Amino acid sequence: AFSYKHFVIMTIGYLIMQAGFAFFNGALLFYIDTLLGLNESFATIVLAISIVVGIMTYPLVNKLVRKVGKKPLLLGACISYVVIYLGIYFYEPIANFFGTQPIESGFIASLAGEGAQFGSVVAAFLIGIGVAFPIACTNILPPSAFADMAQYDRIKTGVDHTGMFVASRQFCNKVAQAGVTVIVSYTMYLGATDNYPTKFGVQMTALIAAILLAISVFVYAQYQDKEVVAFIDEWNEKQKTEKK
Repeated sequence: AFSYKHFVIMTIGYLIMQAGFAFFNGALLFYIDTLLGLNESFATIVLAISIVVGIMTYPLVNKLVRKVGKKPLLLGACISYVVIYLGIYFYEPIANFFGTQPIESGFIASLAGEGAQFGSVVAAFLIGIGVAFPIACTNILPPSAFADMAQYDRIKTGVDHTGMFVASRQFCNKVAQAGVTVIVSYTMYLGATDNYPTKFGVQMTALIAAILLAISVFVYAQYQDKEVVAFIDEWNEKQKTEKK
């Protein structure tokens, strides 16, 4: 599987992209609590928003794939991740821009916690909404691209290596999750004098994620999606012609 150029490119890009998703899952609680100063439980609300909006985005992603192909959407998703993580890294001026006044009463105030600032709540909502599109792309596009490559390889070689492609992708998925767990666990405690993550450490996890995903943009730029799809379409048309 790794002797196939397109697969190597997609795998490296997917490994980093999945790491970006893992950073969101692994550090979201601390982005909400340590950086924005909101209740830990508010992270559940942000996660729920990302899931709901992400599911609502699925039809749009599927429609765009048919129009522009997978590569532009993969690049767009990674760029979106970069913007979100840089936004988390520079959370303070962004939150202050929306207002530093505390939310004194109401349903949101009860969820966000006593003394929660309006700007921090807005920033938290923006994280949940903003990450929905790249998460949708992460869940839809790479598996579809790997399926295309498995079919491409089967046509080229006459041998079905689908199981190996799937196993390799799953392996990369686990490596990304494990690697991010180690990075987040170590980085969040940079400069700590007690057993709780520091703001500096939590910010650094966002910066590391942004840098990694910026690299994935370069990697995905090398992937020739149209070449793979065009080859499969040409072969399918040829098969139809031969049957007639």
